[in-house]
Amino acid sequence: MSTDPDVFIIDESLAVGDSVFKAKCVDNLRAFADQPGKGVLFVSNQIRKVLKIADRLIVMDQGAIIHETKDIAAGLEFYISTCCKHLGKTERQKK
Repeated sequence: MSTDPDVFIIDESLAVGDSVFKAKCVDNLRAFADQPGKGVLFVSNQIRKVLKIADRLIVMDQGAIIHETKDIAAGLEFYISTCCKHLGKTERQKK
């Protein structure tokens, strides 16, 4: 974060360190994202972290945005109900 980027991209990197380190990272990310013209793209499959960090949620399917919201809980519900409905199905069953 010392390079002062406009967008900070994080892909599961908050999975390391103790709880104090993780809390410090989250605080720094929030402070960064609160600056005008700055943003954080946080990629995660850990719902608790998404709920804690996100203020906007985008659900994508094969590179296309299929849902966008500032209501994080509603966005996660959409993701779970829509995108996970094919879990456990074979490719033949999906068609």
